[in-house]
Amino acid sequence: MLLQYLDDKSEIKDAVRMAEFVFEELLERAREKEEKEAKKRKRLADEFYELLHASKWLQEIAASSKWEDCKSLFEDRQVASFAFIDLELVTRLQGPLENDN
Repeated sequence: MLLQYLDDKSEIKDAVRMAEFVFEELLERAREKEEKEAKKRKRLADEFYELLHASKWLQEIAASSKWEDCKSLFEDRQVASFAFIDLELVTRLQGPLENDN
């Protein structure tokens, strides 16, 4: 009986250690994926900022603008990649951009 208890206890400890190892590995993968996505979002936001900075379109975009209405301004660009941009953010950027010109 005592021997069975010790065997069971050992198996449980092993199972817990394995679960912790697997959990840590999955957690690390999730962190890596999130970092990759964050870098991608930052790169796209930087590209969008540069696109706006190099253009005169900013005067046509306001916080109340809808993305669907603004797509035509970027007709030769891949607008789908910029779809995550918050137009309110664009409006906040308008002030610094106007000061640069």
